[in-house]
Amino acid sequence: MLQKFQGPTLEFLPWWDAFTPGRTLLEDLETIKGRADAALLVVSPESETVVSDLHQPGGDRYYTDAGGTRANVVVVTCPSCTFNDYLRTDPDRTTSNNLLSLPRV
Repeated sequence: MLQKFQGPTLEFLPWWDAFTPGRTLLEDLETIKGRADAALLVVSPESETVVSDLHQPGGDRYYTDAGGTRANVVVVTCPSCTFNDYLRTDPDRTTSNNLLSLPRV
């Protein structure tokens, strides 16, 4: 993934090199902002976090969007086995927005 965000005019600046979590102040972010023309924040929560969020009535909600078709990510419990909850998208008319169909980055 990092290679996709690097090039002759593009440099990857890891957050762990730019600031210290819990200790970076707004003034520090202003300084960091001065070193960049733009920023892209990629966040990928662990599946356990997503499952927990989706179980909570006020928790975060997730969706996929592929080809302009949006699908909600939902928690599913296997009705005939003892496996943990797992994630999938709501069924719809296309498979392009299914979790397993999305590109890996």
